[in-house]
Amino acid sequence: MRLLSVALTFTKVAMQQQFAYRGEFLGQFINAFAVDTLNAAVSVAVIYAHTDSLRGWSAGELLVVVGLFNVVLGVMGTVMFPSLSRTTEAVYEGTFDYVLMKPVPSLFFASTHYVQVGHFVNSIVGVVLCAFGLFILEAGALTWRVAFFPLMLASALAIFYAFVVAMTTLVFWAVRLEGLESMFNVFFRTSRYPVDIYPKWIKGFLTYLFPVAFVSTVPTETLVGRDSGWLIAVGPVIATIAVYGATRFWRLGLRRYSSASS
Repeated sequence: MRLLSVALTFTKVAMQQQFAYRGEFLGQFINAFAVDTLNAAVSVAVIYAHTDSLRGWSAGELLVVVGLFNVVLGVMGTVMFPSLSRTTEAVYEGTFDYVLMKPVPSLFFASTHYVQVGHFVNSIVGVVLCAFGLFILEAGALTWRVAFFPLMLASALAIFYAFVVAMTTLVFWAVRLEGLESMFNVFFRTSRYPVDIYPKWIKGFLTYLFPVAFVSTVPTETLVGRDSGWLIAVGPVIATIAVYGATRFWRLGLRRYSSASS
C-alpha cells in the first residue's frame, strides 16, 4: 500500500504540472486520439480491401491485436518509458545517487517517478480499437477463455516491462544505448500485428527468444477464442521469470555502479 501511495503521488504531481495549460493539453490529447485512431483504422481497412483474411486473421481480430498493442504502448509510455529514460540520464550525468537515497526500492523509483499523462491516449485509442474489433466479430466469438484475458494482459505488461528494465540496466556498463534502444523499438513494433504473418523462423524468434507474441497476439487469441494452445498457460510463467531475471540483473547493475561522490 505504501508503494501504491507513492506511485499515486507521482501521478498527482505530474498531472498538476502537465495540466497547467489545460486548453493546450486537451487540444493535443484530442488531436493525438483522432489521428492515432484514424491511422490504425485506415491501415487495417487498406489491408482488408485486398483480402478477406491475413494468414487466418479477420479484420475484427486484427483490430483487437492493434488495439492491445496500443494499450500496452500507452501504459508503458505513460510511466515506464519516461521514468527509465530519466534514470538513464541520471546515470550519465552523475545524479543517480539521488535515486539510491530515496526511501523506496531503487527499481520502483526508477520505473515510476516520472509520469507523462498525455501518452495515456495510446491506451484509450487501444481500448476503442479493441471494442470496435470485438463489435464487428461474429456473435459468439468470445469463449470461456476470456476469463484468462486479464491475466494474459498483465503478463504482456510484465514481459515488456522486464525487457525495458533489462535494457535500461545496461547503462551501468555501456556508454550510450541509442542503437540498442532503436533495435528494441524495431522488434517491439512487430507486435503491432499477429506474429503468424511473419515467416516461421521470425515467428519462432518473436515467440521464444524475444517474446513480443505475448504483448498482443496471445492475449488476442485468448480474448477471441483462437487456439493459442499451451501459450496461454506458459504466458504467466514467462512473465514471472522475465521480471525476476530483470530484477536480479538490475541488482547486478547497481553493484557495478560507481557513485559520483566516491
